Amino acid sequence: MTAITRQILLFVLLFTGSAMVCATAQTFDLGQRATSGTTAIATMPDRERAALRPRTCLDEENFEQQVKERRWPSMHLVAKAGWAAKYDVACEMEVAGFANDNREPPPLEQFQPLAQRRSQEYVALYGPACRDAFQARRAGEFAVQIVLALSPACLIAQVRTVVMNPDLGAWEFKDGRRIPKYPGTSADKLPCILDVVTTGSFTVMDAAGDWDMSVIEYTRLARLLEQAITIDARVEGDARQAIGKIDRELLTLRGGPARETYDLVFSCGNKTNSFGTADEYVADDEHYDQEQQRAISGENVDESSTGDDIWRFLRFLLIVAAVALVAGAILGALAGGLGGGLAAGLAAAAAVAGAIVVVSAFTTLWVAGIEETENHLLMQNSSIYLKNKRMMEELRISENRDGFDEIAGKTEDVRQWLLERLQRIVEEDFVEYNAKPYARLSHAAILNLIDDACRLGWSWERVEDTGCHERDQAIVTAAAAVFDLSAVKAAIGSSQGRRIVPFRRLAKVNMLSRGAPGHPPLPLTDFIGNADHLLAALQFWTGDTRQGPDGRASYGSTEEMLWHATSRYRPHALILDLAIHKTGPYEQTYTYEGYERYSGGPGWQLTAGGDSTGYAQGLRMNLGWLGLVGIQFTIYPTGPADDKGVGVPTTLMIGAAAARRATYPNFLRFEGTPELFDAGADPPVASFSNNRCVTGSFACGIRFEIPEPIADCLTPARTQPWSMFLSFMDAASCPELRDGDERSDNDIYLAVWKSSCHARGTNPACEERDWGFVEVAQRSQFPTIQAYEDAFVAANRDRFRSWNQSFGEGDLTFWSITQNREIKFSPMDEDFDADCRACGTFVNHESGARITIRNPAVPGRIFIDLNNEEAPVRNGEDGVILDALF
Repeated sequence: MTAITRQILLFVLLFTGSAMVCATAQTFDLGQRATSGTTAIATMPDRERAALRPRTCLDEENFEQQVKERRWPSMHLVAKAGWAAKYDVACEMEVAGFANDNREPPPLEQFQPLAQRRSQEYVALYGPACRDAFQARRAGEFAVQIVLALSPACLIAQVRTVVMNPDLGAWEFKDGRRIPKYPGTSADKLPCILDVVTTGSFTVMDAAGDWDMSVIEYTRLARLLEQAITIDARVEGDARQAIGKIDRELLTLRGGPARETYDLVFSCGNKTNSFGTADEYVADDEHYDQEQQRAISGENVDESSTGDDIWRFLRFLLIVAAVALVAGAILGALAGGLGGGLAAGLAAAAAVAGAIVVVSAFTTLWVAGIEETENHLLMQNSSIYLKNKRMMEELRISENRDGFDEIAGKTEDVRQWLLERLQRIVEEDFVEYNAKPYARLSHAAILNLIDDACRLGWSWERVEDTGCHERDQAIVTAAAAVFDLSAVKAAIGSSQGRRIVPFRRLAKVNMLSRGAPGHPPLPLTDFIGNADHLLAALQFWTGDTRQGPDGRASYGSTEEMLWHATSRYRPHALILDLAIHKTGPYEQTYTYEGYERYSGGPGWQLTAGGDSTGYAQGLRMNLGWLGLVGIQFTIYPTGPADDKGVGVPTTLMIGAAAARRATYPNFLRFEGTPELFDAGADPPVASFSNNRCVTGSFACGIRFEIPEPIADCLTPARTQPWSMFLSFMDAASCPELRDGDERSDNDIYLAVWKSSCHARGTNPACEERDWGFVEVAQRSQFPTIQAYEDAFVAANRDRFRSWNQSFGEGDLTFWSITQNREIKFSPMDEDFDADCRACGTFVNHESGARITIRNPAVPGRIFIDLNNEEAPVRNGEDGVILDALF
């Protein structure tokens, strides 16, 4: 046997020994980082392909494994359909390669049967469209490679195969049983009173929630499949088959707007799923579900009638009364044995418990409602709107005019809800502001509106080429305006693709980002879970992955990026330019339920961490039953700690190219006042409050933390005895902070005052708390670091003693030589009286839902006005031209 024959045999054994294709690497390259907003827009098509490719053809092993485990890789399906909707070429990856060290050309014909064999495996799985999935090719004169080449037709065949799997539906599998999945929060999180009555258990209903998270993905998938048909007619058969099931079985949110509140008696959340064709839905006809092998109702399949609801509630009250009566009789009979006092106490306790149950049920039914979460409402109502539009098209084709008019009326109700909610977001920001990971869900729902609302019309008489209906134009305009504001806030608050912002919901992530015993700090740019969605969006929009793992994008980020890679929406270049480089000086403030403040200059940024805030949802009281129609207010009883808003440390971010710096502990920071929401959790759920002290080049706060690599670069002041508190740094000479771009105008000096409690002995006022401040100076302002130090000391020498005597409380003063002004501050609690919806260098709130966006380095501005929700405005002015979205 020759050497080359042995190597070929080894290649064959290695290739055929695995039934799957190797999974993708944990990171991937997004291509060249954009250098301006203009180049970011120009290079976006390259990043689209780079973001789609990992889940389209590089991750087949994981794709197949999820299907086997019935975990349904819906975002893989979106990627595969997205590729077919954009490109008429195969998505390729090398599976195996053979190189001959003896420089003897390997015979290609010996490898072709291997490729054919693997292709037949794909044909068995997905059909004849995948007959050329594996190919043997020459890779130079002395090498052969086996390539996986998934053509658009094969990709759509894969999508069709998974979608048509009889196990895929509005359910999940648990212990071999199908458990229904419903939209909304509560189905699997709160006990429903009537379920307690029928089951006798306070365990939650035998169902799961969050189905709307899947519906937004299948909504996007249906559009991409339809788009793929227009690119390549050969995919139509498989695509139509998949679309048919998606329409009948997976797009189950239809009709009028989702409930904003629910009670604990009847609704127990937004549980409605509806199945079948549009005609079946409007006629409430039974639809035979092949997967469940039973007939189900077309409309409101999970809702009972009002009469049934009332009877069930009355039955519930009778049961409660009967239980209370029996309990009282038993306790009365035992009174002699237990003692009258004890028995009376037990009877009273039983009566109180029964009363609480009845009063709670009555309250949520007639007086108040538990608010549904913001992301669920946006997911549900965007999906309802788009599915209704699809049903209107079906009903037009089937010539069902009555059904069309019925759905059109419900769709208009949903449209009104969407416009009012989008207006509210512009005016007040999201209730779940910067939420981790819920912001992804809210923004994905809004992207679906931008991309899909205009595709189908409103008129019964179908008129070709009429463009986007004015009703849908309003939806797209308002949705794009909201996205502009999210994009610009992320761009302003970021530095090299990192940002640390206050957020509400999933408060536990705060300590995961900081680090806690048993929990290493979670990098901001890995996106494995609990991700800041808009950071992933910025990576996609700009290609800036310097602070990602190995300087690349993480595999986990693809799930975030796919929404943007398959969307028409792109932030304008003037917005993206702010994420790439901000000329300075600049300052920007946002005030809503939370607080954000940014200031900076070339190469550096100070970020205020904000404060703790209350719960996102509460109990909405309605006083209509007292005759006070239209009077509503919300109370916020104690709830899960995770649902509260958290502040984050105030940080100084400096561009760093020497090493990855993407966790809380990497930054010079003020952690502020710690607030434990749940000390018993693992990790503890906590907030960093009183973090607003940022103005210009100055920031202050308590619990001052300086990472060791930065501390090593600080030089004590030459002025005695204050050198133990005051130090200076030339960032350009600090290995930790070298930016690597060889520009002198963004090199900085730092002045750091850190008043250490430990240095002055034990003092109850100190509470082991260090306070301090930092000033940033552009290197170009002073000839040397010594010159800056001398000017700083000369301006503030008379203040050193008062700084030293302070424990971070009370008012202090500082003369900023970089700003040429005196700053009065209190480290414990300072906000410089900043209180505006949006004001500063870049974004300014004028009134209500009217806001402008500008970039001083780029002519023009973006003008947003949603004060009239029926006629929203989103215009480019003074030379700014926005992409046409309809």
